Amino acid sequence: MFSYALEFRFGSQARRRRLRLARPRCTALRAPGDCVGYLEQDGEYSFEGQALTDLEACAFNRRQVDAFASRNPELAAAIGEALARALKLTGQATVVLGQLKSAERVAHFLVEMDALFRERNVAQTPLSPMMNRNQIAGYLGLTIETVSRAFGKLEKWGVIDVGGNDEAAILDRARLREIGKT
Repeated sequence: MFSYALEFRFGSQARRRRLRLARPRCTALRAPGDCVGYLEQDGEYSFEGQALTDLEACAFNRRQVDAFASRNPELAAAIGEALARALKLTGQATVVLGQLKSAERVAHFLVEMDALFRERNVAQTPLSPMMNRNQIAGYLGLTIETVSRAFGKLEKWGVIDVGGNDEAAILDRARLREIGKT
């Protein structure tokens, strides 16, 4: 089992999963306030983390966190809620990849990023999703060309305004949510 849990103070990180002989795939995004700890089994971790920006994290001894949580029901409940939320997001990601068209996936991703920043009280105007289009493509199971076309469609529809450095100003949040099926 892993020996440390981390809480991000600032910056962002991608949780990645590597299959044998395949490139790693981003499976979740982490932002300030998130806690992580990837379980080890047989000396190997199922997930790995990759910093997307400069980041700072606090490391906590896992055994001490577990002992503290066993004596503090509020913390144990908060950890359970965080795990339930992560499981819900994993299920939602499966549906997004399996059922949404490319422009819908990109819209969903932008809504997801916007919600993540708003939840953490990090103003992002324009929205800078912390990932370049190649990383977004990997996260959404698309090619970089398809992601670029989807950004173009969303801009043409008047939902976003695409700026440099993979930034997007959200012009119509309600419509973006509608397109992204959120």
